Amino acid sequence: MFYFYGLSFGLQNGPRIRILKTAVVPLLPDIKQHHVVVVEHYNRILYAIDFTPLNQSSIGTLTSLALARDVPAEVRVKFLTNVDFHDDLGIIHQWLHKPCVLSGSSVFPCLDRWDSSFMNVYFHNCQHFSAFFLGSSN
Repeated sequence: MFYFYGLSFGLQNGPRIRILKTAVVPLLPDIKQHHVVVVEHYNRILYAIDFTPLNQSSIGTLTSLALARDVPAEVRVKFLTNVDFHDDLGIIHQWLHKPCVLSGSSVFPCLDRWDSSFMNVYFHNCQHFSAFFLGSSN
């Protein structure tokens, strides 16, 4: 099954995928516009994948994003342990505190087709990435 905003769809035997909306800026935790893709393989192997600017806490990066300028970005893939597919708080905790240790394209070959070199808040952002990932996974 695939999950998108709480709705299930798709393949019966394939991976389960859902979008977890998280805070864009830690200082404003109620503004949940950042998309993290959560993928479960083989009923227990979980990954969190997101597309985010490099140096995301830098004033220069935040200013450039606000002015619709491109900024350097990256796709992060994190392996999650001892957490359930629907445990939002557990997933967010691990996503925030675990280092990226995986090469995303080795686990998810579709990531080779995403231009992760830059981000633009209006036309190449984490929400575009999550839509791309869902479309590539079908």
